[in-house]
Amino acid sequence: MSLLESTALASTAAVPDALGVANLVRSQTLLIREPLLLMAVPYLVLALLIEHIFKEFAARLPQRHPLQAP
Repeated sequence: MSLLESTALASTAAVPDALGVANLVRSQTLLIREPLLLMAVPYLVLALLIEHIFKEFAARLPQRHPLQAP
């Protein structure tokens, strides 16, 4: 699984909540970049963690070999 695929999976679970918190902080403090940057770091960590878990899982699966023509 690539980082792009695991990022999509992480975004389904985490992005709406993270952006909601960042938008709340932005509206209360008028800081624009800082809340989004602070949300980007955990999001990246989560995406990399999911990618690592899926790579480990895929490595434990038995390898399928394509059938060879006679």
